[in-house]
Amino acid sequence: MSVQCRFCQHKDVQMQVFRCQLEMAISLRKPLVIHCRDAEMDCLEIMKKVGWMGDSHKL
Repeated sequence: MSVQCRFCQHKDVQMQVFRCQLEMAISLRKPLVIHCRDAEMDCLEIMKKVGWMGDSHKL
């Protein structure tokens, strides 16, 4: 996920796709590698909303 200027118009799409990827990883009990640039707070907020930051998941 990135909020650099060239991607700003697509931020909502990036956030929606990231949320879907997290939900898939949770349902399939698979790890997920996350690379975010200048969007740490957005990533953490989405992770909290989908329940990724529980006891069974490591950062």
